[in-house]
Amino acid sequence: MLSNRSANVNVFEPFGLLNVSKPRGKTSFEVVGLLRKLLHVKKVGHTGTLDPIASGVLLLCVGRATRLLEYLMALPKSYVAWMKLGVTTDTLDSTGKVLQVREVPEFSPEDVELVLSQFRGELKQVPPMFSAIKRDGRKLYVLARQGVQANVEPRDITIHKLELQSLSASTVQLEISCSKGTYIRSLCADIGEKLGCGAHVFKLQRTKIGPWEMDNALPYSRVFALSRDEILDQLEPIEHILPDFARGEVSPVAEHYALNGLSIDIDQVRLASEIAMGDPVILRTWRGELIGIFRATEPSGSDLERRPSLPMVLRPEKILLTSSPPKRYPSRARKPSGSRARSRRPYRKGRGQGNKHGRSRRRPNRRPPTSH
Repeated sequence: MLSNRSANVNVFEPFGLLNVSKPRGKTSFEVVGLLRKLLHVKKVGHTGTLDPIASGVLLLCVGRATRLLEYLMALPKSYVAWMKLGVTTDTLDSTGKVLQVREVPEFSPEDVELVLSQFRGELKQVPPMFSAIKRDGRKLYVLARQGVQANVEPRDITIHKLELQSLSASTVQLEISCSKGTYIRSLCADIGEKLGCGAHVFKLQRTKIGPWEMDNALPYSRVFALSRDEILDQLEPIEHILPDFARGEVSPVAEHYALNGLSIDIDQVRLASEIAMGDPVILRTWRGELIGIFRATEPSGSDLERRPSLPMVLRPEKILLTSSPPKRYPSRARKPSGSRARSRRPYRKGRGQGNKHGRSRRRPNRRPPTSH
């Protein structure tokens, strides 16, 4: 059986997903930079930014697993948010400038629940100005720091769960489960306005992304104590990243076509389960090496001309395995091409034997001038 690292993609670069618990005060970019440094890889990405005041689950994709980010970004996320009532800020959290301080009336759990019921389900949400969303090629937080107000269009979001956890005189603790693209800061600010006193987030923790939970996350402080090989052993393979995708093994005859991004006839694949039209399939070689993600589609005209009775083909969606390792040359050598690829005449010392370019060189006359 192949090892976890060699069976994921290939032995030339790490591949997989790491669930890290980001501490409060660190940026998501700092966590990504740390993993790049420890693993000596360039490609490391995350499935959703956490603000510096936020902590919790941060999923990191390593190597070519960054090409799977689009599948992970769609997963629902769960949070625990703490709101400060009566105070509004420009950033909608505790790091911003205080804009207004209002008196907080006495609320009962029933009063808060009545307001929360208005924020469940499908909503339109306006992202905050202090965010990384780009407007005319510039990020909104850059414009906000310059005092420029931009028109931001509302986005469609879904709040799956919104429950009251605790209530005090000036703070509210909420448990939230939402779709991608949801800004918890904006949600809490809107709830505060509905309560009539305003609010901002002073503490936020992401507890879950899809099946990945806070309890199973690797603490940020422990990452420093692990060696490179120990971190690589922690990476989860693609079957754990995309557990709902079907799995298949391509035949040796069709392996070359799959590695070059061509469609595969369905009878050239040994599937672990039945699939329907449109289902994604994780394909591996007969040796167990990961090729990529293919999708079951109807055969096209050229496929039917070749095989009229072909019921289904698998078309490539993400190719994750290269057919050969990247070529590497010594630091002082160049890749031979053109005339450089031809053999050269060896360098031979001595007068009249030619220089290193194969051409003779006339030496100056070193005899002293004669006197008359």
